[in-house]
Amino acid sequence: MKAPQPFHFKHFSLQQSAEVMKVSTDSILLGSWLHSNTAENILDIGTGSGILSLLAAQKSNAAILAIDINPAAITVAQLNFRNSVWATQLQAQNTALQDLHPAALFDVIISNPPYFENDVPSPSKNRNIARHHTTLSFEELLLHTARLLHLNGSAFFAIPAKSTLAFQTIAAQHHLFTVKQLSVISTPDKLPYLTLLQLSKTRTTPKEETLIVYTEEGKYTSAFIELTKEAYAVNYG
Repeated sequence: MKAPQPFHFKHFSLQQSAEVMKVSTDSILLGSWLHSNTAENILDIGTGSGILSLLAAQKSNAAILAIDINPAAITVAQLNFRNSVWATQLQAQNTALQDLHPAALFDVIISNPPYFENDVPSPSKNRNIARHHTTLSFEELLLHTARLLHLNGSAFFAIPAKSTLAFQTIAAQHHLFTVKQLSVISTPDKLPYLTLLQLSKTRTTPKEETLIVYTEEGKYTSAFIELTKEAYAVNYG
């Protein structure tokens, strides 16, 4: 299988692999939306090609640990980290979240777990691991997020909109509460397809917002352009 072409961002280029999920708008949105400027250490769960770690690194001086159970993902993430100007901040490790026992808790945890439970599995074992709810359930993801997150830390997730309530319910059972919620809509006439969530260990009144990606004419909205302008190197004209 031919490897996908590199994806060029504003401040770095991302090599991709046929055995790793390709760059998605979801990851670009999450990486643009999260704030990590005051973090000292960050955990990226299911890093894939390393996109979220790199987007977080350009906002922060934090030490970033990116983990994935797919060896092919770690290989391409390590390459992308070495080729970036933030190489000294970034580390990729082939390990399962359940097996991670760091010396210190994380200020920020980020993850774009691409779970599509009703989709047909991919013929590629590695891509199927990344895409399906087969190796890391929401329950396990949130259980270990709560275990690894600093008391004053924040966790940022991108999840399918249809799973939002279930995800928040499980999160609350692990004393993780919604701070901010961004509902993402592709065009003005559609329902949300994606939810970005910021969770913390402090219960608060959530701030809820909506983002529309495309206008009725099929062009990027001004809100999308503003959110992704430091990450997404595209021609908006």
